[in-house]
Amino acid sequence: MQYNIILLVDGSLSLEQANQVNEKQQQTLTNVEGLQTEYLGLKELAYPIKKQLSAHYYRWKFSGDNQSTKDFKRTANINKQVLRELIINLEREYGYLASINPKKQQLALQKRAKYDEIIARENNPENPDVPVTSGLASTQPRLSRTEKAQKPKEELWDVVQKMGNFDSVQANPYRPRFKRFNAEHVNQRQNQQNNNNNRFDRNRNRQHNRFKDKQ
Repeated sequence: MQYNIILLVDGSLSLEQANQVNEKQQQTLTNVEGLQTEYLGLKELAYPIKKQLSAHYYRWKFSGDNQSTKDFKRTANINKQVLRELIINLEREYGYLASINPKKQQLALQKRAKYDEIIARENNPENPDVPVTSGLASTQPRLSRTEKAQKPKEELWDVVQKMGNFDSVQANPYRPRFKRFNAEHVNQRQNQQNNNNNRFDRNRNRQHNRFKDKQ
C-alpha cells in the first residue's frame, strides 16, 4: 500500500536538530520500500500546537503494509518534539484510486478532449475546426466584481434609451406610454384605497353592533 506522512517538528529547534528528529522517527518504520523524504520548510501554524507557533514540515512517501506505521504512531505520540503527524493511506483515497483506474483515466481524457474542442470553438468562431495546439486552451478573461456590477447598469441604460424610462421623475409626461402607465398606477391606488375604506367601515359597524348587544 502507498502511504504519505506529514510530520510537524517543533519550530524552535534548528534545522539540524529537526533533521535528527525526522531521521529518528523514520527508523521506527518497518517493512517499507522506496522511502522518500522531502523537507517543506519552516512555516507558521494557523493555531498554537503544544504552545508552539511554527513547525518544520516533512513529507514521507513509501510503500508498506498495515503494520508499517504501528511503532511510528506510538513514538510520535510520546516524543514532545513532534507536534503533529498525519498518515494518509493513498489506496483509500478516491483521488488516488481514480488516478490509477484505467477506465477513469480514459473518461478523463475524453472529457478533456471535449473541453478543448468547446473552448477552441469559442475562441475561433469563424473557424471552429482549428485544432488546439496548446495543452490548455485559452479562455475568455473573467470579469471582475466591479465589471460585473457595472454590466447590469449598462444593460439597463440600453433598455432605457430604446424603450424609455417609466419613472415618474425622469420620464416625459407627454408620452402616451407614460400616460397609460401613470393612469393604470393611479387606478390601482384608488381601488386599493377604496377597499381599505370599505374594510374600515365594516369593522367599525361590527364593533358598534357588538357594543349595542352588550347593552
